[in-house]
Amino acid sequence: MGYLKYQGYMGSVEYDEKEGCLYGHVQGMRDELLNYKGKSVAELEKKFKNGVDKYLAKCQKKDEDPKRPYNGSLNVRLGPDLHFRAAKMAEWKGITINAVIKETVTMLLEKYEKVLE
Repeated sequence: MGYLKYQGYMGSVEYDEKEGCLYGHVQGMRDELLNYKGKSVAELEKKFKNGVDKYLAKCQKKDEDPKRPYNGSLNVRLGPDLHFRAAKMAEWKGITINAVIKETVTMLLEKYEKVLE
């Protein structure tokens, strides 16, 4: 699966064999469903960008802040044991638990970077 990027939003690119077209939706938007489809990559990208622009215009017209996917804030449930171990590591390193989690996730993603591309 590929991705489109525009104005801080990321959209999927998938192929519907039955319909014979490309389709996708904006990623990370829980409350808003922004879908698009097209016969070519160029048409799909145009519809994706148009959908994002319409969504942002709608938010501006309603004087609402647009939802931003992947804003950097994440609620993680670790369980008591893992939470305790993360706290001990943070104390030992002299950093916050958030910094320990960020460091750990970064190391894991770097390790599997090739697979995720």
